[in-house]
Amino acid sequence: MGSMSEGLVRARQLVAQLDFPAAQQVLRDQLTRSQQDSALAEPEEAETAALYAGVLLQLSEPHTARTWATYAHNAMRRLHGERDRRTLHALGVLAVSEHRAGALDRATLYYQQLITALSTVDGPDGDRTLAARADASFVEHARGSCASSRTLLAEVITVHQQRHGMAHPVGIRMMVRLAAMWRDCGNFDRAHQVLAHARAQAVALPPQ
Repeated sequence: MGSMSEGLVRARQLVAQLDFPAAQQVLRDQLTRSQQDSALAEPEEAETAALYAGVLLQLSEPHTARTWATYAHNAMRRLHGERDRRTLHALGVLAVSEHRAGALDRATLYYQQLITALSTVDGPDGDRTLAARADASFVEHARGSCASSRTLLAEVITVHQQRHGMAHPVGIRMMVRLAAMWRDCGNFDRAHQVLAHARAQAVALPPQ
């Protein structure tokens, strides 16, 4: 195996090809030879850990992913500061990992931190901020808070539509998620209404 830099480049190529098992092997081999203490990690070790956590999420291994996402986030904060894009990316991966691992309280905490940071960097209505707010609403829904999760996501959709228009793929996907929230909470009529609206907007999308 070559240097960590070479391994990171190779792993990114494999991820771009959607070959996540091969990327996992490359990254795991690299990390076995890296600094195990995030307080001593070098930048490439932190980047490798963040990418590894993301690959593990793709492979449905959230419990292991959260360990490496924590490592990456701690290292990125020390190396680059709280508001650096690499730190915020690692924080986002950590929030997703906690959500998928079922640690909903911790996921909520990390999403709150991410939203606060992105609101400072991009503004409260920036695309990355809106995406984090939408993800936070999914955690709220998983906690069983039907009304508040729908309200949160509906607010995000409204702002997104104001910025990007009604017929935008991201906004339409969020509407589909909102319909699923209504369905999961037992209001099938409202779910069908929202889904029908999303389908109507999808018709206006340009062909791929």
